[in-house]
Amino acid sequence: MIIKLNDNIEIVKQLLDKGYSDVQICGEVGLDWEEFWNIIEYINDIE
Repeated sequence: MIIKLNDNIEIVKQLLDKGYSDVQICGEVGLDWEEFWNIIEYINDIE
């Protein structure tokens, strides 16, 4: 599970850098809204 989460974090970062919207990212990665925002909070905490 941790590996998949780490992969998703990297994918979300890349898609954000490319200008994808939150809805597009959820669709591309297969995340629900809560999972997406948990990743965003994690990214914000580590940066």
